[in-house]
Amino acid sequence: MKTIKWSCHKSAETNIDSMAERLERERDAWMESSAQQTRNAVFYRGLLTLIGNMLGDEAKIADDGTLTHDVLVLKVPELVEKLIKARQGEIKT
Repeated sequence: MKTIKWSCHKSAETNIDSMAERLERERDAWMESSAQQTRNAVFYRGLLTLIGNMLGDEAKIADDGTLTHDVLVLKVPELVEKLIKARQGEIKT
């Protein structure tokens, strides 16, 4: 039977503790990264919603013709492009 010297056991404990601390820091960094990504998504969706509200009801009309309460953010770039082309005289509004 092999005996473990106290100093080796203490060293192994220290290695495990430092590994656990490193993993906790890595986990915390991933959690912060995820939280920042969520904040960014909310921010940019808010900008699209704001622009959609400026565009009026056309930004709230679903493909089936129903008027929704909220801006359909996927329509915003399409509507902005349409306005720009209309302004340039390429199409009529």
